Amino acid sequence: MGFGAIVPNMPDVILRRIFDFLTYKELCRLECICKRWRKLIWWIFKRDILELTVEQSITYTTVSVNQQVPFKRLSVCCSFDALDFLSGILRRSRLYVRKLSCDLRFLAYLDRLQCDRETNRRYWSNVDELWLVIAKLDDHITQKFLSIESSLFLSLQEMTVQIHEGSTQVDSIDRVISSIVQRFPNIDINMELHASNSDEIYAQLNAFSKMELKKLKLICVSYEPARISLTLIAHLLKQRNITVHNFTLRDWCIVCEPNEALFHNKLNTFRISSCNIENVDSLSSALLKTVMLAENDSSLGGINVLNNSTENGKKLDETNTIESAQCFIERLEVAGQCFFHGLDYLNEKAHVEFEHRILS
Repeated sequence: MGFGAIVPNMPDVILRRIFDFLTYKELCRLECICKRWRKLIWWIFKRDILELTVEQSITYTTVSVNQQVPFKRLSVCCSFDALDFLSGILRRSRLYVRKLSCDLRFLAYLDRLQCDRETNRRYWSNVDELWLVIAKLDDHITQKFLSIESSLFLSLQEMTVQIHEGSTQVDSIDRVISSIVQRFPNIDINMELHASNSDEIYAQLNAFSKMELKKLKLICVSYEPARISLTLIAHLLKQRNITVHNFTLRDWCIVCEPNEALFHNKLNTFRISSCNIENVDSLSSALLKTVMLAENDSSLGGINVLNNSTENGKKLDETNTIESAQCFIERLEVAGQCFFHGLDYLNEKAHVEFEHRILS
């Protein structure tokens, strides 16, 4: 039919227009026709694929690829042994991808894939945002990652670490995170801890090295919300010198000591999502205690927040306390289906807040 003689000689504009109607799978087949086609197809990949998501599981028996063009994202699902398939994905995308989401094991065994990488070049030279999933980590995988870590990224700017029930592997997780932070000191770190009970959360926080977290999200994965103590978390964060700027709790039963501070550094956002608050009075008292701590310690952001001293023999209005609390915790968010227990504080103070809002 003359297909091979006519089509390759079409102008680039026509070929690109034709290729725009084809799927990722079809383009991968057509790139083998000739070098000119391959160049045009790779130009399309460079334009349309800026984010790569690799999902691996031992339960996957087949491979699948889903290209989400509006998001410039390529999602891949396969087993850990699909080396030829992953080699093709890596070869076509690694030089253009800006955001990468994958399991730690994918990065640890990256040297098993064939990608025609130059000796002194990083695997992901242009990736500046990484979403790293850590589950079932052992010493062997940790050592493999640490041995190849220097060859992975060139200028990583942001990393989100999603840790699944990692209380038994917390030392290895800390080594992985510390190695990345040492290589990229200015990186922004977001952390998600998934656990079935609060003891796993405490064990992980107690083992982490000093770090600064842009976001810390604690997620309960058990069917019934497990109890978690904000007071104990605050002690662990302070003890381990971990600074958090945005803190989120999801699907927990929250408890706290009313006479102890919840946080020891200024927060941008404190978010409670789909949680049970065991005692609202205790939480309110702890928030006020947090603000009082900020007033007495200038190292917590240098904010003049709460003043319990008297002025001209009169105590300051408590509405100033509410405004000051918003300075130390800029945003307090409650989302999802939350249950509140012990609302005596609202019975005593709600009318004061209502009057303040009416007059302001």
